[in-house]
Amino acid sequence: MAADNLNLRDVLQTAGLSTLVAKFEGERMDVTMLQSLSDSDMIRLGVETIGDRVRLRHCAKQQVYILDYFLCSTHRGSVSYCTQLSLPSD
Repeated sequence: MAADNLNLRDVLQTAGLSTLVAKFEGERMDVTMLQSLSDSDMIRLGVETIGDRVRLRHCAKQQVYILDYFLCSTHRGSVSYCTQLSLPSD
């Protein structure tokens, strides 16, 4: 299983939507794509309520930030965008 799918599973579980993992994986989604999904995309994937959609986007944003931070700290100085990272705001 790809690392992206593990992170996707984690995000869906954190958002309380672990029952939807198979649907998201079937659509070949990864964590970085979640923030760009429209409400109609999310509804089609089974994320019916506004609260669940907001929570899922928030969890995805946090996960992407953590992944970017990890990449920067493990490749300190070799990734130019590292200095541009900032904690996501809601």
